[in-house]
Amino acid sequence: MAYLRCSTETLREGVLVRVNGDVDLATAPLLADHLTKAFGAHFRVIVDLDSVPYLGSAGLHVLARTAARYAGQFVVVQSTARLRRLLDILGVNGLLPVVTSIAEAEEYLRNHDDRADGGASRAAGDMD
Repeated sequence: MAYLRCSTETLREGVLVRVNGDVDLATAPLLADHLTKAFGAHFRVIVDLDSVPYLGSAGLHVLARTAARYAGQFVVVQSTARLRRLLDILGVNGLLPVVTSIAEAEEYLRNHDDRADGGASRAAGDMD
């Protein structure tokens, strides 16, 4: 049976969601719930997948849907090449921003804040 643990931490540039465990059909809804809650608390979110040994299509769907909805406000950290290689194989690496460190993720969010108010506020909303 797959397990998934998510923890959150507030950083200067947003909320960091650390994910530990397999993200598959059974656990992807838990990841989606954590991302929804994180966006309820802050307008920018970093998701750290360094402790995710397996990312299935359901988990990839959650990440892609989140990236599409929160463009410029969402970034994935994966320090190994495996996720980037998977995205390249699937032809979706332009859809999902992936960086190699939390510091790089914070820099990404600072540089991609397209909000007219500089990101000072965010209307709450759940993910579709």
